[in-house]
Amino acid sequence: MKQSSAFALLLALFLTVSQGCIEPEPDPPITGSEDPDLYWLDYQNVYNPCTGQYQYLNISRFFWVYNLNNPNYPPQVLLYYDDQSGLFTDCLGFIWFILPGSQLISNRYMGNKPGGSTARTPSARAHITVRDGGGQTTEETGDLVTFNDLPPGQTATLPTTITIGQNNTTYLMEYSADPISAIAESNESNNVSSDGFSRSDQPSSVSFSINVPSELELAKIKTRYILYRNGQIEIRN
Repeated sequence: MKQSSAFALLLALFLTVSQGCIEPEPDPPITGSEDPDLYWLDYQNVYNPCTGQYQYLNISRFFWVYNLNNPNYPPQVLLYYDDQSGLFTDCLGFIWFILPGSQLISNRYMGNKPGGSTARTPSARAHITVRDGGGQTTEETGDLVTFNDLPPGQTATLPTTITIGQNNTTYLMEYSADPISAIAESNESNNVSSDGFSRSDQPSSVSFSINVPSELELAKIKTRYILYRNGQIEIRN
């Protein structure tokens, strides 16, 4: 009895030691909401030169122009494009007509949603489709822009220069986040379908039209307006 009891004790000890040497199962890979999640923002907290304050604004219709050597305006002027009227206006409410040869700067913001992980060197690209009055369409694809690592809840700014080629044209602005798919995201579809700026969401993408009236039509305007041509402005009353 003593020998069998000793044998049972040794067997139990052996099993306990053996189980302690077994390697534990590895943790499952981090997936789903733990991955970064890139998307485009309609609203952003930006400096509004019209009020002199930072405000949470819909920036989808904001465009910057650069004005040279005019004491009536600062070097950079923010314009707002109104879809219904098809007109650009400045902070004072004056209409700006953008002449061919000019450039507009569009700043769009790509975010990494909170709750995930840091997006390592994400990239983005702008796409501009131009349609002239005759129905001819051309597309320009911007350079691939690579950003620094983007932590959760942070944004990166994608500036895009739009060169106005001719009058009576419409410009459709679309954007792609991480277009080369280098980053594994928790939601691979939200940067191409669930926002207002992406390639596959054309009905709500940002668009504007360039329509400069003739001199005869301009003469009928009774309020102050501004002609803008490649950094130079002409103020007319």
